[in-house]
Amino acid sequence: MHAPAPAVLHSPARVKPALDGQHPKTLLANKNPTCRDNFTSTPLQSMPRTDDGFFRAPRFIRVLFGAFPLVTLPVDPPPERGRTIADNAADDSNTTTLFVFGAEDGAPSFNPACLKWQTFLRIRGVDFRTEPSSNHASPSGSLPFLVVEGSRTQTRLPAETVTAGKLARWIEDNAASSVNTVDVDGADYRAFQTLLDTSIRDAWLYAMYVDADTLHGVTAPRYTATTPTWPVTAALAAQMRRAALASIRSSSSTSTITGRTLYARAEGAWEALSTLLGTDRWFFGAQDAGLFDASVFAYVHLILAGEKESGSGAELASGLRRHANLIQHEARIRSRWYP
Repeated sequence: MHAPAPAVLHSPARVKPALDGQHPKTLLANKNPTCRDNFTSTPLQSMPRTDDGFFRAPRFIRVLFGAFPLVTLPVDPPPERGRTIADNAADDSNTTTLFVFGAEDGAPSFNPACLKWQTFLRIRGVDFRTEPSSNHASPSGSLPFLVVEGSRTQTRLPAETVTAGKLARWIEDNAASSVNTVDVDGADYRAFQTLLDTSIRDAWLYAMYVDADTLHGVTAPRYTATTPTWPVTAALAAQMRRAALASIRSSSSTSTITGRTLYARAEGAWEALSTLLGTDRWFFGAQDAGLFDASVFAYVHLILAGEKESGSGAELASGLRRHANLIQHEARIRSRWYP
């Protein structure tokens, strides 16, 4: 005599009935009574058949699962941003948060792209807070990005997320009007913006990410402040250096990259920017600061701040300090919007 077949649980929701309502194996057994199951030598005709499934579980199993039914819960939505209980209790108004590198307690970010938008939001009078973050948290894969949450005293609306590429439009649509009417699509504006995006940015990348002393002594520790372990800092430093070199090569007409060459190009750009500013308070003769002023401030402020740091940051700053009006322009923005 063969041993009885082991009990096997089948979830009724997962078993698809055959066309006539019988289990497929039952149909097979009816056609061939001597057919045996693949997992046991017991003839299929001798196996118990119930309305609940092919096998009926022992009573203690059915009682156990009856007391603790399997339930599939709905998927939680992704978090909008980290908040504390104090935040939720105190916040009954609109909350706008700019996620950037560094910038704890509203201090200037150590990243030029983040500092540019952080400054321009302040220039345009947007009430916001900054929160340290990383590229991994950004919907676009890069910082900064803005999250705008609705009032908690009213019906909660989904938070609006604004990536860097859409910040200019969001600011124009939501910030107070500005007396700065510089045409950002004009030929002159685009030409000087290119100077910032190539000559100045390349020199900055070399000083902060390629120069070994600055990379390991300043840059890498900043970006790995939350996980300051050696394998992480070493791996990230190598990755950042490769990315910086690739970016410099993409905007350079020569395959030979040296700090001396890049700093010479940056000095020519500083000269052009100094001539453009002249004796005016703001670039392009505007009545108030605008996006281009924020862009220049981001680099000038960080280069001057890194003057005393290790590496070739001092060499980059020395070329900048020859232009007093650019230094005064940085101080003007810093004293007004970062008091």
